[in-house]
Amino acid sequence: MEIDELVVSINIAESIKDETLKKIGTDAVRGYQADLETRSGWETQNDKWMKLALQVAEEKTYPWQGAANIKYPLLTTAALQFGSRAYPSLVPSFDVVKAKVIGKGQPSESQIPQSMSPQGGPPPTATPPMGMPPMASAVTPEQQAKDDLNAIATTISTHMSYQVLYEMEGWEEDMDKLCLVLPILGCCFKKTYYSAIKKKNCSELILPKDLVINYWAKSIDSAIRKTHVIYLTPNDIIERQRLGNYKEYEDFDFTGGVRTTDNTVSDKVSQQSAPGTEEDTPRTILEQHTFLDLDEDGYKEPYVVTVDLESTRVLRIAARYNTKSIERTAKNKIAKIVPIEYFTQFNFIPNPEGGIYGVGFGLLLGSLNESANTVLNQLVDAGSLSNLQSGFLAKGLRLGKAGDYRFTPGEWKWVNSSYDDLKKGIFPLPVREPSNVLFQLLGMLIQSGKELASIAEIFTGKMPGQNTPASTTMATIEQGLKVFTSIYKRIYRALGKEFEKLYKLNEMYLPEEGADYAMDRDGVIVDGTVSRDLYKQAKVKIVPAADPNMVSETQKLILLQGLQELAQFGNINPRVLTQRGLEMQGQPGIAELMEMPPSGPPPEIQMQIDELAFKKESFQAEMVLEEKRIKLETEKLSSESLKRSSEVFLNLAKAEAAGTETNLAQIQAYVQSLSGEEEAHRNRIGMMVDMHNAEEDRKLQEATNAARASKQGGMG
Repeated sequence: MEIDELVVSINIAESIKDETLKKIGTDAVRGYQADLETRSGWETQNDKWMKLALQVAEEKTYPWQGAANIKYPLLTTAALQFGSRAYPSLVPSFDVVKAKVIGKGQPSESQIPQSMSPQGGPPPTATPPMGMPPMASAVTPEQQAKDDLNAIATTISTHMSYQVLYEMEGWEEDMDKLCLVLPILGCCFKKTYYSAIKKKNCSELILPKDLVINYWAKSIDSAIRKTHVIYLTPNDIIERQRLGNYKEYEDFDFTGGVRTTDNTVSDKVSQQSAPGTEEDTPRTILEQHTFLDLDEDGYKEPYVVTVDLESTRVLRIAARYNTKSIERTAKNKIAKIVPIEYFTQFNFIPNPEGGIYGVGFGLLLGSLNESANTVLNQLVDAGSLSNLQSGFLAKGLRLGKAGDYRFTPGEWKWVNSSYDDLKKGIFPLPVREPSNVLFQLLGMLIQSGKELASIAEIFTGKMPGQNTPASTTMATIEQGLKVFTSIYKRIYRALGKEFEKLYKLNEMYLPEEGADYAMDRDGVIVDGTVSRDLYKQAKVKIVPAADPNMVSETQKLILLQGLQELAQFGNINPRVLTQRGLEMQGQPGIAELMEMPPSGPPPEIQMQIDELAFKKESFQAEMVLEEKRIKLETEKLSSESLKRSSEVFLNLAKAEAAGTETNLAQIQAYVQSLSGEEEAHRNRIGMMVDMHNAEEDRKLQEATNAARASKQGGMG
């Protein structure tokens, strides 16, 4: 088959010959068993650590039947303390994923999300104070591009946080379990993939016992073979076969569990009890991430081979690569294929031997815990022997009836022997009281274990002494949490790799029309729509929103106090400092809290501004009245001029009708005098208007200067 056909095939096993499938299945089971053998010693220790942490009670037969078998919870306490600190720190209430902007450049219009803020809409623009000239925009194109990229990063952060908290069922519960199991076993795994059945991204917790890798592999990425052990019921297998994910076999029935050589159903699911019926027993399915040369070009490609362990039947073969991960030579031959990695490893402490499986408190505290258990049980057994005395009775001693004699408090029994005979006939077995040396040894073992696990009383919630200075307490907490800080950073890096895988899945499988999201942050609804193109084009780095350096709330408060002390010098933005403080305290609705109403001036300045505003309103009212008066004067002048002109023309008409000779020069002189009076009147009105305009400009300038002086005084 050609490589292009193999990439797009849902189940490559459907198009492979049965002989080839049989060989692939046999090789997969053989490889799984070989990897299992390399870690057999680790598995034995792993079971012992888990029993020790769970404090499994086992009946003892030595030194006698039913001897004390108390488990001191040293390992359990260490795991609980680590989990109780790690879980709320790594998984905050709202923001779990954070996208950091990398690179520069102006985003395209398709990249810019519709909502730039939780409330939607553009940011509010500042309004200049009354009387002040409009302020020029201080946002440069570079700053605008940076703001747009930050808005994209915020959208991706919110959407991915919504995915892991709301869409991916069980993700938060798996993280809670991981924080508890990781310190016991030393490592855990997360499997991140897109489920064609659920139609969404999945990221499941896998315990190290269920992911078989060669113990001496350098890393999970470079391991040549990784086998995920899955337990599926026959009904689950039939479901996948009918959906086309698994290959169907007419000559084989997958009903029934895995059988051993003596044809008995072995319990692979639970150590407590086997399933009720054989038909419903889950089968052991091996999902092996390996390399095969299916196109027969001499180069093995990465595939996922799913095999039934009992029958070695291949159920599915799927490509573990895509067209983008194939690198070709100039002659179009495959030079390299970068496999798609599904698994993310979480290590507590790296293995000093170089093995792939990490080290946890199980290895570090196991011997100390078992020693403490032994010493504690010896003290209890010694106390039992001391409290329940035993000894020897002489044969000639006459006590009455033979048998056991038990006493209740305050009871006296009659015997047929004298005092001397009774004293000589009873010999108590010499038993020492519990040793004080053993008790001191027990205290030393417990103290050593607590120091190794950093679970001092101050970290478990017990208050220090009354005379202990606060600085000493803070220094003790900081020093004790140094170990946890390094572990947190390892988990932080692994969590970032898991989120990077989710980011790539969103690039490939988000709906073309976009995906909607909505989160309720204590009453503040953050919603929007994100597209596949946004993930493809965005230049962001995906990291956890948690801070690996802040292990405890005390550290956050100390850091906040240091910032507040530096803020006194006036070189720190108070708004940014406030936001940092709210984030460190984990306050809900930070965006709503940060939306401060516009601050007003001091009361005395506000009185001056109100007085100026009143004067301005009075001045505007006077201007309106003056304009009306000038308008009336102008209308009056126009009516008088019209009246005089009418009289002149009327007199001329009368004179002409009477035949009276009129002196034209006198009439013209009269008309010119009327025109001169009208012009003078107009000039007088114009001067009045100019005077009023000048007065208006003067008062307006005074109001502006007063407003500026008030503003400068308030800032001072």
